[in-house]
Parts: sequence; C-alpha cells; structure tokens
Amino acid sequence: MSESYASGSFPISQVVAFNLTERFEKLEIAERKLIAEIYAMDALWYLSQAQGKKTVHFPAIIKGLGQSPVRYLVNRATAGQDTPEETAAQARGLFEEFVASNQEAMGFGGELKFALRDSSKIRLPLALLLEVERMARPDRVIAEDPRQLAEVMGVILNSGKGAIDDRVHRPGAEVSVLISKLCSLQPGNGVLDMSCGTGTLLAKLLGDKSRIRAFGQETDQELAVISWLRMELHPSAESAHVQVGDPLRYGYASSYKDNPVDVAVVHSIDFDADEEGKAALLQAVREIEESDQRISVQCGEMEHRCEALLKARNEAKWALEDFEHEHSGLPSAIAEAKGKELSARHQALERELRDREQELMSLRVTAFEISRSLKAAHERAKKPARDRTYELIKHGLDCVGPSGLTIAVVSARALFKSPQVDRLRSEALEHGRLDLVVELPRGVDGAEDRVAILVFRKGRKDEPILFVDATDHETIRKVVRLGAAYEPVVGYRRTRSTILTHEFFSAIAQVCVDRSEIPGVSALVPRAALGGTSVDGRLVDLRPRQFIAFDRLEESAVASQTRLAECHQAVVTAEAALIKARADLGLPPLFTKTEPSKSPRRPGTH
Repeated sequence: MSESYASGSFPISQVVAFNLTERFEKLEIAERKLIAEIYAMDALWYLSQAQGKKTVHFPAIIKGLGQSPVRYLVNRATAGQDTPEETAAQARGLFEEFVASNQEAMGFGGELKFALRDSSKIRLPLALLLEVERMARPDRVIAEDPRQLAEVMGVILNSGKGAIDDRVHRPGAEVSVLISKLCSLQPGNGVLDMSCGTGTLLAKLLGDKSRIRAFGQETDQELAVISWLRMELHPSAESAHVQVGDPLRYGYASSYKDNPVDVAVVHSIDFDADEEGKAALLQAVREIEESDQRISVQCGEMEHRCEALLKARNEAKWALEDFEHEHSGLPSAIAEAKGKELSARHQALERELRDREQELMSLRVTAFEISRSLKAAHERAKKPARDRTYELIKHGLDCVGPSGLTIAVVSARALFKSPQVDRLRSEALEHGRLDLVVELPRGVDGAEDRVAILVFRKGRKDEPILFVDATDHETIRKVVRLGAAYEPVVGYRRTRSTILTHEFFSAIAQVCVDRSEIPGVSALVPRAALGGTSVDGRLVDLRPRQFIAFDRLEESAVASQTRLAECHQAVVTAEAALIKARADLGLPPLFTKTEPSKSPRRPGTH
C-alpha cells in the first residue's frame, strides 16, 4: 500500500485523480469508458473473492484462469502477445461477455441490446493498465474503504476537462453536492434518477447512507450499464436497478405505483429541445412538401412518357397487322425478315410500356404516402410544442410517496419563458408543491446557459417558497462568507471555473437547508404572490432575483484599505516563505535585493 493510502490524509480517489488525471485527459471518451468498465468488473471480481456474496457472473476465461480481468489483460500484454489495440479488443470482448451473462442481475431483461460504440480504434497501453492497477488495485481499496471503488470509477470517467457527465449533459460531481444535501435519505428509502447517466448523482445521493434502494433510468444503454456498475460497487446501495428507455414511457422497475420512492431526480437542461423539435418538424414539413412537388412532377412526366409509348406501341401493332395482310407480293425471305423486325419492335415497345406503367403505379403509391405524411405533418405542426421538462416533473411527482421529494435540474429559462413557466406556476399555486427555486451560474453540467434547481415536496403545508439567487459569485462570497482560499480540487474537473467548487455548492445548500433570508441572496415568498402581476402588468414568473431585497454590499474606503493591507501582508509573508524554502532546497532565489518583486500585488496598487 502506498504512503498516500497509509497516511489517510486524502481519499484514494483523490490520490488516483492527482496522479492520473493528465493521462485520462489525453484518452478518447471510448477509451476512458472502457477503462472504467474493466476496472468495475475487476473490482466486482475482488469483491466476489473477498465477500462471496456477489451474484455476478464472469467470462469463462476469467473463471478458468482464476485471475482478475485487469491482471489477465496485463499478463497477456506483458508476455508480448497483445498490442495496445489487441488489448483493447480483448477488454471489449471480456466486458461484452460480462454484460451478456449478467442481464438478469442488471434488471434490463431482454430490452438491452448492448454493444460498445466507437471502439474499433481504441487503445489500452500496458503502462496505463499497470499504473491504474498500482494506484487503485481493488483489493487494496477494499481493505481501506470499499466506498472508494465507486469513487475511483467516477474519477476515471469524470476527472479533468474530459468529464463524460459534461459531454452527455448529466449531473456532475459539483451540482450533485448541492442536490445530495437537499434530501435526507434514511435506511430503507428509495431514490430514483430519471436520467442517471454514469451514476454520479446516484453515488453522491447514497453517500455514507445504508440500505438505500437505488433506481435509475437512462436512454443510453452503455451509460446505463456504467451506472449499474457504480451502484453495485457502492456499499450503501441495498439494491440497484437501472432501466434502459425513456422515463416517460417506462416506469422504473415497472412498479412505481406499488412501490413509490422517497426522492426522484429530473435532469432536463436542454431547454431548447422543444423549440428545436418544433423547428425540426417545420423543416420536415417543408421537405415533405418538396418531395410531394417532386413526385408530382415525376408522375406527370411518366404519364406523358406512357402516353407516347402507348401511341408508339399501337402504331407498331398496326404496322405489323398491315404487313401480315399485305406481304404476299414480297419474296419470302424479305417478308420473313421484315415481319421479324416489326414483331421485335412491337414486343420491345410492349415491354417498355409495361415497365413504365409499373413505375407510374409505384410513383402514384409513393405520391399517396407522401400526401398522407404531409397531411399528418401539418396536423402535428398545428399542435403546441411538447413541454418535456414539465412532463418529467409530473412523472417524478407520480413516482414519489405522499411525502416524497422531486428535484428538477432545468434550464433557468424555464423560470420565465412560456409555456413552461405557466405550468410550473400553476403547479405551485394549485397544488402547493413547489418548495424551493435556486438559480445557478453558467457552466453547471456543461450547460452553456444558466441552470436552475426546482424542488417539489408532496404533503407540504402552505409555507412560503424559498427563492435563492446564486448567479453572482461575488455576492455569495461576501454575504455567505465563503473563504478566500477554496478547497483544492484534486479530484473531478480541475479545469472547471474556480467558482464551481464543492465549497460554493455547499454554501448554497446550507442556505437552502436553513431556509435563510439573506439580502441579495435569498427570500421567502408566500405562495399567493406567484398569482400577482409585475410592474409591467405581466404575471409574476419564477426568477428569484425579482423577490430578493438587495442591501448595499460595498465596503467603506477604510475597510477596503484595511483589507488591501492585510492582503499585501499575506503576499509578503508568502514570498518570504517561498524564498526560505528555495534556499533550503539549494535553489536560487526568485528575487534579488536590487530587483523589485514581480508580484502584481505591490504596495500602493489597487
């Protein structure tokens, strides 16, 4: 075991991320997913050896040799049998066989048609496999903290700028901190993530809990398998079920009405999906109209051609009949040749006419189908755009029990843009389930727009709704008293903006949990206020900023000068410590006595 493990100063996942993030960032997404999948299979093998209670099945070659999957791949590559490309192919084969033999345990049933995508050209270098095995060998992780198995898998998937959760727009590690603190799961509770992706949010929700029933739904089959693996590796999960398919089409485990969960999570930040769908429908209508016009022209041209062929066929037929009656005066050889020529022409025209008539019939059938499609497209275009976000929220509320919680991560534009805001406002006014609205900065979960979190609680009393505006980081820092030095991000997404830290989301979560009214940040608003009108006569929307009172946050001149002096003194102290440390190491100083400090924070500057 490494010194980092033994010290206990950092979790194993952070140690792995610190040492391997740079390597992970250089890998293709397909390569990173394959490494994470093989690592998870390797961890399950070690768990089955150590605990003997895992009911998963492993490929025949692994069971026959009695080696872990990673060790099997390493041994083959070390013996010179496999190139990095061949190692990747071996890994793909092992994992696909593993998934095929565990479909019943995964709960996917016969609906799963699993195959690794974009994996024909991926590589698994031996050095990388050895490094992963050295840093996070599953038996060592199990001995120290079994919960870190799922975390290490998450590091492989989401460390650095290549975070897969960001690429597929699923809840990432940072916002998961906030969501996990908004719900308090108890032993025996159930949680449902209707867009679970790689399982990052589910893993964060489970945390250090015990005996939690975890349910996930995911449209992407490979991501669904990855999420199931992370749940299997998480000791807090009493059971793990992940279903492939649209959550609006398939209820989780097909039994949510008889077995409601306590927390349901909706993730729908693609606000433009409905508008893009509408635009795509209109574009489809235009394309069908163009096809209808084109097929009409083709039908007209074919009709004219058939008429010309029919005329030519009839003329050839008449010529042949006339010749048969009048050829008696010609020599027999000439008459026979002429008869064959006229007959061949007549037959050729007959065949061509028959072929063209069949083509015309086919064109008319196609024209009829296009006409019917055009009519249906026009009918669809007349209907209002489908509000998928609201439908997902309603489905989440249907899945939870009488006092259950539904948490929705949506585009912030759903707070003010119709028809979404009208339906959400109606939900708050008529049913009184809206409990919390938080607007977050840009950049959350890879979204280009701002993101909002809506919390709906069944069975809540007629209490005020908490609105939190977390879009201005400077306001949060000053009012909520964030420290000047942030928690060092050793794990997930080191290249993310410095404002989207665990500390930032934890501070926002604390405001939400305490339901605090803080000037410039949060306000408690009576439900009836959502039925009023704004100053311009419009119905009040759900943007937090309009409800929040702002105090003057500017510092006085004396306070600013004091804080500036403190900062300068901190810089001087740090520079002195740096000079001493370099001297102790035998390194030359960065600054000389005759050369002023190159620090931008010098006395007298603002």
